[in-house]
Amino acid sequence: MPASEPAAMDAWRSFVRAKCEIRRSINRELKEHGLTNSQLDILRVLAGAGSKGAKLNEVSHRLYVTSGNITGLIDRLEEAGCLARVPHPEDRRITLAVLTPAGREVFEHIYPSYVARIQHLMSVLTDQEQALLGDLLARIADQAAEMS
Repeated sequence: MPASEPAAMDAWRSFVRAKCEIRRSINRELKEHGLTNSQLDILRVLAGAGSKGAKLNEVSHRLYVTSGNITGLIDRLEEAGCLARVPHPEDRRITLAVLTPAGREVFEHIYPSYVARIQHLMSVLTDQEQALLGDLLARIADQAAEMS
């Protein structure tokens, strides 16, 4: 490792470490409920979609993952009774994912404590620092998206 690496590398390592530690903290709680962070994200998207559900490709787009990655997660949530796949009412080629009553119950039980944990983790920063961090990360994400 070079003696004087650019500040970008220090920032990158801090970002990766923070992401890892945050995931570890969150996943510990979600594991108690038999969910992963990605599965909770799917439930969140479907809860926001309402009774009409969401196209599977929309779910993957909103979570920044490929449709191949989402299929296994959707399968497991369907097996657990948290969501159902239903045909689109106007286009049989499209499948929708709809939150079931059991899935909504799981989501409504877990999500408030998930939000509280995130707020607690972020509480080491002031509101202004949190806003700045969000802006900075969004700029980095935009730069990465332009490069891909």
